[in-house]
Amino acid sequence: IPCKHVFCLSCGKREDKICPRCMEKVSRVEQTGLGTVFMCTHGGTRYGNAGCRRTYLSQRDLQ
Repeated sequence: IPCKHVFCLSCGKREDKICPRCMEKVSRVEQTGLGTVFMCTHGGTRYGNAGCRRTYLSQRDLQ
């Protein structure tokens, strides 16, 4: 999902092609392995819903 929010594969491939978190248009969905996604928690908590929540496939990109 180009906005970099992460969801399970079935939610990412919803028919309406809209990100459920930010409502941006979804042009593609990438599948990745469990434990390979790094999530930004700026402005929120590690396990909460608030904050950035964008995801990256490497820790270097997160920083």
